[in-house]
Amino acid sequence: MRRLVLLLTCILAFTLPVSGVAFADSVSDYNSKVAAAQAKVSQAQATFTSMQAQLDALKSSSNGEAELLASAQTAATMAKDALDVANAAYLSLRDSYDLVVAEVDSAVDAVNAAATLVADAADAVDLAYVAYENAQNATDSAFAVMTQAQQAYDNSVVTTGGQASPGLTMRVYNNIHTRGNPPQRSDSAYTLCRTATVTQINDNWGGGSVAGCNSEYVMIHYTGYITSSLAKSIYFYAQADDGFYMTINGQNVINDWSLKGCSGNTAGLFTFEANKSYAIDAWFYEWTGGACASLYQQPAGSGQWSVVPASMFSTSPVAVITKDPALKTVLDAKTALYVAAVASEESLHDDYLDAESAYDSVVSSYDNANALLDIKNAALMSAETLLANSENVWQDKSDLYSDAETAYLARKQQFQVLFDQLKAKSLEVDNALINLNTAKTELAAIPKPTSPSKVVKKPVIKPVPTMKPTPKGKFVPNPKR
Repeated sequence: MRRLVLLLTCILAFTLPVSGVAFADSVSDYNSKVAAAQAKVSQAQATFTSMQAQLDALKSSSNGEAELLASAQTAATMAKDALDVANAAYLSLRDSYDLVVAEVDSAVDAVNAAATLVADAADAVDLAYVAYENAQNATDSAFAVMTQAQQAYDNSVVTTGGQASPGLTMRVYNNIHTRGNPPQRSDSAYTLCRTATVTQINDNWGGGSVAGCNSEYVMIHYTGYITSSLAKSIYFYAQADDGFYMTINGQNVINDWSLKGCSGNTAGLFTFEANKSYAIDAWFYEWTGGACASLYQQPAGSGQWSVVPASMFSTSPVAVITKDPALKTVLDAKTALYVAAVASEESLHDDYLDAESAYDSVVSSYDNANALLDIKNAALMSAETLLANSENVWQDKSDLYSDAETAYLARKQQFQVLFDQLKAKSLEVDNALINLNTAKTELAAIPKPTSPSKVVKKPVIKPVPTMKPTPKGKFVPNPKR
C-alpha cells in the first residue's frame, strides 16, 4: 500500500505544469536605467548651474551698464541745454549784426555813388592826359628832329689853324621849373640870367646862389672845346646835384639828367687825337636843395680820377672851326617847330591840371564816404568778432552735444546688446531648468522592478522510506532457571 502511494505521488509531480510571473524590468536593467537617468540629471543640473551663473554675471554687468547709460543720458541732456543757451545767445547777436550790416550796406552805396563820380572824373583826367601825352610825344619827336639837326650842324665843321682861348662859355638860366622836370636842354626856352667864362667845371655852391643866379631851379650850359695833348682814351664822370649831361664832338659821354644828390651814375669814354680840339657841350641843372657840379677824368688804364684841368678847355678851338650855314638854317627851323610843340604841350598840360583838380575834388568826397564806411566797417568787424565768438561757442556746444549724444547712443546700443544677451541667457536658463526637471521626471518615471508573481506551493508527497523487514533474530531458547 505504501508503495502505491509513493508511486502515485511521483507520477503526479512529474505530470503537473510549471507556471511563473513576468517581470517589468530586471533589477539589472533598472539599475542601468537609473544610472543613465541620474547622469542626465547631473548633466542638466551642471548646465543649469552654469547658465544661472552666467545669467547672474550678466545681471550684475547689466546693473553697471544701466548706471553708465543713465550717466551718458544725463550728460547728453546737459549738453543739449548748454547748446540751446549758446544758440539763443547767437541769435541775439545775429540780430545786432544784421543791423550793422544794413548800415554798412548804406555806407557802401554812398561810396559807390562817389566812386562813380570819381570814375567820371578819372576818365576826364585820362582823356586830358592822353592829349597831353600826345603833345609830349610831339615835343619829343620835335626835340629828336631838332637834336638831329643840331648834331648835323655841330658835325659840319672844317678846321683850320687858329689860336685857342682858355676857358668855357657858361650861360646860366633861371626858373627852369616852368616846363616840367627834367628841364629841356635849350638856350631859348628859359630866362637867361648871365653869360660868363669859367676856367673849368668844378663848383660846389651848397644851398646858396648858383653861378651868381638863383639858388634853385637853375640850369647852366657850358660850351667850348676840349683838347688833349696826347692821343688817348679818357673816361669822364660828373658829380652833380642835380642833373648833368655832356657830349664831346656830338658824342654823348655823360647822361645823368635826373634828380639826385651830389654824385654821378654813369661814366663815358672818349678817344682823343693829340692836340685836336673837340666841341664840348655840357649841361647842368639844380632843382632844389644843395648844388654842385664837377667834371672828372680818368685816362684809360690809370685807375685814378681827377678834376679835368683848366688846361684842357678853351672857348675857341686850337683850329678855326667853320660850320655849314645851310644846316644852321635847318636847325633854326627845327628849333622853331620844337618851341611850338613845347607851347602846345604846356597848354594841354594846363588842361590836364584842371582835370586833375576836378578829380581831386570828387576824390575828396569819395574819401569822406570811405571814412564813414571805415567807421561802419569797424563796427561791423567788432560785431563779426562777437558773432564769430558766439558761433565758436555754439559750435563747441554743438560738438560737445554731438559727442555726448553719440556716447549716449553708443552706450544705449551697448546696453541693448547686453540686454539681448541677458534675455537670451535667461531663456537658456529656463530651457536648462526645463531640461533638468524633465530629466528628474524621467528618472522618477523609470519603472521599479516587480517581484515575481506569487506561486502556490506545489504539493509534494514525500515517499515514506520502505522499511526493510527486520529479520527475526535467531531464537535462542531461554533455559529455565
